[in-house]
Amino acid sequence: MRTDVKPTADTFAKAVGLNPRTVRRLVADGQLPRGATLGEWIGVYTQRLRDEADTRMAASDLPGERARLARAQAERIEMANTEMHGEVAPVELLDTVRRVTLDAVAEIIATIPGRIVATAPHLAGELEPLRVEVERALRLARDG
Repeated sequence: MRTDVKPTADTFAKAVGLNPRTVRRLVADGQLPRGATLGEWIGVYTQRLRDEADTRMAASDLPGERARLARAQAERIEMANTEMHGEVAPVELLDTVRRVTLDAVAEIIATIPGRIVATAPHLAGELEPLRVEVERALRLARDG
């Protein structure tokens, strides 16, 4: 099929699968330019189809966007409810609790070698390996 010829409504309709009456309406509405070639009409018409498809895709995506928004809102409300019921806590609060607990444990661990020496002075010379491990545990607690 030659596309460099001036089309009629019938030839263009046959080429793209339209009714000739529809083609005449497209020409009358200015959607297909008068005096153009068959190739130009095909280009204009296919661009129109692409534009319409893009519009439909954008419109059809609206329900998906609404569903995504509804899910996000439901998740936000669910998270607020779990926090309100004490099922979860803010990270900052948990970090504070962890820090206070580690400090308390570190204080207790630090006193172990001294308490052993106080209750069993004859073991003072044997406590070096214990002191090394206590120091390592205290460093971990301070860094953690």
